[in-house]
Amino acid sequence: MATIANDNFEVYYSEKLWEWIPPIYRQEDGLANPKETLRGIIEVMAQQAAILRRSQDRLWEDQFIDLCEDWAIPYIGSLLATRLLSAQNERAMRNDVANTIFYRRAAGTPRILEQLIHDISGWKGRLIESFQHLARTRHGLDPQPIPLAGRFTGTLPGGVADLRNPVGSKLSTGPFDEYFHTPDFRKPKGIQGRYGITKLNFHLYTLVSYQASNVVPCWMDTKEYYTFDPSGRLIPLFVKDPKPRFNDWEKWHSPFEWELPLPIRCRLLGNAEFELTEEKILSFTNNESERDELRKIANIRFRSEASFESRINGLGLDIIALKRHCMIDECGQKQLWPRSLSVFPGTEISREKIKAASFENTFTDPDKMLMVDAEQGRFRFTDNSTPDNLFVTYNYGFAGPCGAGFYERHIPTDKPAPKIVTDRKIRMTDILDIPDPQVLQINDSLTYKIEGDLEPVRDFTIQAKNYERPFIALDKNCTFSTGANNDSKFVMDGLWIGSLPKQGPFTIKFKGDFESIVIRNCTFDPGGKNGQGDILHPVAIELEGNVENFCIENSILSSILINGSSLLDESLCISDSILQSGNNAAIRVSTGITKIQRTTVLGDVVVHRLYSSDSIMTGLVIVTDNQHGCFRFSAAPAASILPGPYESLLFDIMDSTDYWFTSEIFGHPGFGQLSVAAPKVLYRGGENGAEMGAFNNLINAIKLDGLKIKIEEYMPFGLIPAFIKET
Repeated sequence: MATIANDNFEVYYSEKLWEWIPPIYRQEDGLANPKETLRGIIEVMAQQAAILRRSQDRLWEDQFIDLCEDWAIPYIGSLLATRLLSAQNERAMRNDVANTIFYRRAAGTPRILEQLIHDISGWKGRLIESFQHLARTRHGLDPQPIPLAGRFTGTLPGGVADLRNPVGSKLSTGPFDEYFHTPDFRKPKGIQGRYGITKLNFHLYTLVSYQASNVVPCWMDTKEYYTFDPSGRLIPLFVKDPKPRFNDWEKWHSPFEWELPLPIRCRLLGNAEFELTEEKILSFTNNESERDELRKIANIRFRSEASFESRINGLGLDIIALKRHCMIDECGQKQLWPRSLSVFPGTEISREKIKAASFENTFTDPDKMLMVDAEQGRFRFTDNSTPDNLFVTYNYGFAGPCGAGFYERHIPTDKPAPKIVTDRKIRMTDILDIPDPQVLQINDSLTYKIEGDLEPVRDFTIQAKNYERPFIALDKNCTFSTGANNDSKFVMDGLWIGSLPKQGPFTIKFKGDFESIVIRNCTFDPGGKNGQGDILHPVAIELEGNVENFCIENSILSSILINGSSLLDESLCISDSILQSGNNAAIRVSTGITKIQRTTVLGDVVVHRLYSSDSIMTGLVIVTDNQHGCFRFSAAPAASILPGPYESLLFDIMDSTDYWFTSEIFGHPGFGQLSVAAPKVLYRGGENGAEMGAFNNLINAIKLDGLKIKIEEYMPFGLIPAFIKET
C-alpha cells in the first residue's frame, strides 16, 4: 500500500481555490449555512487537485517499472506483450514485467524456472528434472560417475540404490533424493507419477523461517534438557532464511538443503556424513589425479552463519555462541556443522565437542560437551550443567505473520514515549505512576511474569518492541480493571501469554467499563503439552463488565467469553486470527454483534448476531438472532444455526475435519495451515478467490495460479510440470 506524501497539497489547494471565491460568497457561506457547504465543496475539489498534482510530479517515475505506481504496471506490460498476472498479486505482477526480457532470453533453463518460484510466489523452491533420476545403464558418452555419486548413499548415476542407508531412505521422493527410479507414466498426484522423461517436479516451501533472538530456553527437569521454545514445547528448528541467490549466471546453482526454509535434519546439523576423509577418497577412485582433485576439495573451508545460536550472557560471563562451519564436499557442494561454542572467557567448546543427536535413544560420549537435537528443538550439556542466564537464538517455521512473532508490526506513533520494562517481573503497581495515556513496552524476547492486577485502567497500552516476542508465563489469573473509571481504553500488542507447566488453567479478565479493548499480534496460548508430557493449560479471555468495542487482530487465542451479566454494547471484531478452544466454546457472546473475518475457529461459536466472511469454523455455530447478519464465503457444520449462508461450505458434523489442517497442535510449523488433503473449496472459497481462514491474505491459491501460468510460458515445450508442497 502506497504511503501518501506529507506535502500538504490538500491544504494548499484548499486555500488557493478559496481565495478565488469572491469575498461576499465566502462571508455568506459562513453566515447563512453554519456547515459551510461551499467550503466543503472547495475542499473536495482540492483533494482531487492534490491527486492530479502528485500524478504530474510522478510522471517521470511512472515510466520505470521499479518506480511506477501500481496502475501503470499493466501499461508497461502491454508494451512487452507479456501475459499479465492477477492484480491481487501486485508483487508478482511487477516482478514479471520487470524481468520479462530476462526470462525470454533464458527461457527453458532450470535457473529461470527456479527463479520464477521466488519472483512470482515469494516462496522458496527447487526444480528437479525427473529424467535425471531415471534408472538406466551407463552410456559411453556419460561423464565419469564417481564424482557424481550421491553425497550420502554413494549411489552412482542411474545405478541401484543402497536401501540400507538410513539417510538416503529419509531423503527419498523429496527434492534431495539420491535414488533412481523406473519411469512412471501416471498423472502426477502425491508421490505417484513423478518420474518420467517429460516431467518437471517443482518442490515448494511455503512456510516462512522466522529468527527468534535471545530467547530464554525452558529447562525440562525430569528429562534433563533444555528446549529452545520458551514454553517448553518440542518444535523443529528451521534453516535460517537464506540470503538472495546469485545474480551471476556462472555462479548459479540449484539450492542446497541449507539454503531452503525447511526443518533441520539431525544429520544436516551433524558433521559425520559430510567429512571427506582419506578413506573415502581412496574408495571413490583408483586414479591418482582424481584423488588429488578430491583432496583439494576436502581442504576448502568457508565460514557461514549458523541457523541458530546458543548464548550465555550473565554477570561476568562471555557470550556462548554456537557457530557453524561450512565445507565443500566431494560433489563440490557446501555442507554445514556446528563449529565452536564459547562458554567462559578463554574457554571454548570446539566443533569436535558438539554432537548433533536425537535424545530418544540413550547416548553417551565422554568426548562431547554439548548435544543438540534440531529435529525436536532441544539441547543439553553432557555434564548435566544448568548455567544461569541462558539465552538462545534459533529459527522456527510458520505459515505467516499471525500471533506473537518475530516479524514487522505496525506500531502506532501517536502515543507518547513508552516506559520500558527493566525487570523480568512486570509489577502492575509500578504502572499506575505512568501519566495518561499509559504506555508500557518490552524491548526484548525474554520470559516475564506478571505480579498483581492493574486497577484502575484509564488509557493503557502494553506492547512489545518491533521484531520482538516476549513470553509472559502466568502462575495465576490476571485482571485489568477500570475501577471507578468509565470508557477506559486498553491495547495489547505483540505479547505471547502462556502458563507454567502443571499450573492453570488461567484467565485474562477485563473488569469494568471499557470503551474499547484491542488485542493485536498477540498469542494467548491455546494449550498443549511440553517436552516431558506436562499439560500446558490454555489462557482464556473473559469479560466481566461492559465493553463497547472488542477488537482482535492478527492473533492466536484460546477462547473469548462474554456472558452472564457482562454486556457487549456494539461489536466484537475478529480478523486474520486463529482460535482453538479444545472442549469449550471458542467464542461465547450473548449480546451485541460479532464480526468474524478471515479467521480459523477450531471450536464451537455461540453468539447473538453474526457477520462472518472468509472464515472456517470446525465446531457448531449457534446464532441467537439469525434474522440479521450474514454468513458468506465461509465453512461451518450444516447443523449450525446460521443467518442465510451464501457461497459457503456446509459439511456434516460427523465428518472429520482433522485432515483439513497440516496440524492442529499449537507450536507445530503447520498449525492452522490448510493441508494438501483439505477440500478444494477451502483453498479457493474466499471472496478474493484465495483460501478461507486465517491465512486468506497470503493469497496462496492466487500465487500458485500465477506460478503455473509463468512456468507453462517459459518451460520447454512438451514437458509436464508437477507442483509439490514440501512445507
